[in-house]
Amino acid sequence: MRETFVYTILPVRALFDVAAADGVACEADRLKWTRVLLITAPGGRAAAASGPILAAIGGRVAAVFADAREHVPVEVLTACIEAHGAVAADGIVAIGGGSAIGLGKLVAARTKTPLIAVPTTYSGAEMTPFNAVTENGVKTQHRDVAMLPAAIVYDPELTLTLPLAVTGPSMMNALAHAIEGLYAPETHPVVALKSEMAIQLAARALPKVAARLDDRDGRRDLLLSAMLSGEVLAVTSVGLHHKLCHILGGAFGLSHAGVNAVILPYAIAYNATGAPDAMARIAVALGIAGDQTRDVAGAIFDLAQASGASASLAALGLPEEAIEIAARTAAGQTYANPVPLDVERLRGLLAAAYRGDRPPTAW
Repeated sequence: MRETFVYTILPVRALFDVAAADGVACEADRLKWTRVLLITAPGGRAAAASGPILAAIGGRVAAVFADAREHVPVEVLTACIEAHGAVAADGIVAIGGGSAIGLGKLVAARTKTPLIAVPTTYSGAEMTPFNAVTENGVKTQHRDVAMLPAAIVYDPELTLTLPLAVTGPSMMNALAHAIEGLYAPETHPVVALKSEMAIQLAARALPKVAARLDDRDGRRDLLLSAMLSGEVLAVTSVGLHHKLCHILGGAFGLSHAGVNAVILPYAIAYNATGAPDAMARIAVALGIAGDQTRDVAGAIFDLAQASGASASLAALGLPEEAIEIAARTAAGQTYANPVPLDVERLRGLLAAAYRGDRPPTAW
């Protein structure tokens, strides 16, 4: 890890562990909003989360766009921008997981409108200045500092009813940000500290929440872990893990969090020999330092399985023929990764993830 480094501090205001309705109303007042576009995804949880916020900011809500979709299809983005323009919104509130917040970020950047993000899952998307748009099955990453919210309101109460089948994959997605940040080319001591804290919090809180979904202290720790993981992702770059997830999610329509949870232990095994310092740090954060230090991939696999994640890519609905397509696509792209990309090894990684095999210590 480099001793000299440049650290970019995110210009983001975060209100942590506050009532969402109070926090949004306070920030809307501070920003002097009069015409708000509220963005959510379809479904009962989104409506339940947005109800008190709607009441708190009252007549300032000029329109509600309740059709945020995973992977942000370009047609959904276009429709949301049109809804924004129809009411001449001077503020955006996005409530939900990565789908709603990702859409809100893109609309905010393209319309130059400030955004308040209210996360109800653990994607960490609210902390990053980038998001992908999907068109014709291809996810394209867009980066713009204008995507960063003017404010983020973290309310653990909004996550207490999040089912385990959503909680686990969502948190594993955030955990992947922290883990990849430890072996990204841009990593430095500040990134490492945030990554290690995020991993430690998640490893401690996930079993508590799996045992009792309404464990508020556990939920609070998961939100804090997701926030730190998002900060790490914002100032580093992604490697093999996230590239594979974007390929599989964009081309085959799989759940982004679900794919992250399945792929993560296999990507760790693939990169283990090229990032020994990162693996040692992850082991300490997970509490498995010592004889088990070399089996970080196995520890992450066990954590995912105990936290409600799908056991395999097959269980997520991936067709077996996609293994070859994804392996060749990933090997043909250029990006930083601690271990060179080899199509044969990638084919083996994806085949193991497809079956749900326990990953080896290293590939």
